[in-house]
Amino acid sequence: MRKAHDEAKKVDEKLGQFYQKEMMAFEKEIKEMIGDIAKAEGWDLVLAKEAVIYASESTDKTDTIVRKLDALEISIEEDKEVVTQAKKPLSSK
Repeated sequence: MRKAHDEAKKVDEKLGQFYQKEMMAFEKEIKEMIGDIAKAEGWDLVLAKEAVIYASESTDKTDTIVRKLDALEISIEEDKEVVTQAKKPLSSK
């Protein structure tokens, strides 16, 4: 019983490490995308909401960023579909 518990603990630790690594990579990618959006929009500064005590709604660009990230995700999914379709063999008639 103890051995099973130890093995489960090891698996849980490995899963936690994997999750942490993947989340860090995801966060880095999202931050780069937000930086690209900010440059394209001509913004001087982008802050996480947690870092702001007060900001008027007119300065909140969350909706803009989310819409652009969603559009990018759709574009990526469409590109994947094109690649998938291109890999399919042509059917003979």
